[in-house]
Amino acid sequence: MVTSNQNYQFRQGDEVFATDGEKIGKLTGVDGNYLVIEKGWLFPTEYYVPVSAVDNYTGDGAIYLNVTKQQALNSGWDTRDAYDATRDVGVGQDTRVGTDQMTVPVHEEELTATTREREAGDVRITKRVVEQNQTLDVPVSEEHVSVTRRIVDRDATTGEDVFTEETIDVPLRAEEVDLQKRVRVSEEIDVEKERVQRTERVGGTVRKEVVDVDESSIDATNYDWEGGESRS
Repeated sequence: MVTSNQNYQFRQGDEVFATDGEKIGKLTGVDGNYLVIEKGWLFPTEYYVPVSAVDNYTGDGAIYLNVTKQQALNSGWDTRDAYDATRDVGVGQDTRVGTDQMTVPVHEEELTATTREREAGDVRITKRVVEQNQTLDVPVSEEHVSVTRRIVDRDATTGEDVFTEETIDVPLRAEEVDLQKRVRVSEEIDVEKERVQRTERVGGTVRKEVVDVDESSIDATNYDWEGGESRS
């Protein structure tokens, strides 16, 4: 993204440097007669630097100001309306307008538990065929011949065929047993699954961030212990 202002063709991402060679930040845009400069990467702060503070810009990605880094950061340019664009920056001005506050997030991990279904095995029900002998008592009937002789005395009426040889067959009937097989249901097995709940103790390793403040490098003679600020 290319932004233009007066005789300069600024580009987003250009780095901004002070007269003492210190880097102030990078250009994110142009707002009227102001350069919007972002400083810091963890907690970035926007500064509205007037174009009149630009000393040199050759288009090579670097913008050079005519003030020091301390002047740029302490001239009230961290707000849009704190600077009058018609006023020049005076060299040697060191105005303390306030303090910066930074919030450092401290993270830690905690354990949470969820459940998921898994295969826990199975119950196998097997049917097999066995053979066994079975005996039935079946009543059957059959015909028997009973011969009874009686003595009689009377005249025969059969004529001339009386004295012929003859064989008389008397049919006899009897019952015999035929076996058949029929399939019937003799038993039923009900299989029921029941869900039971138990408590399982699980554990794991979690991490958390611990903040250590090292104040050993603070010069006690140049530090305002009551206000929490260094004396400049």
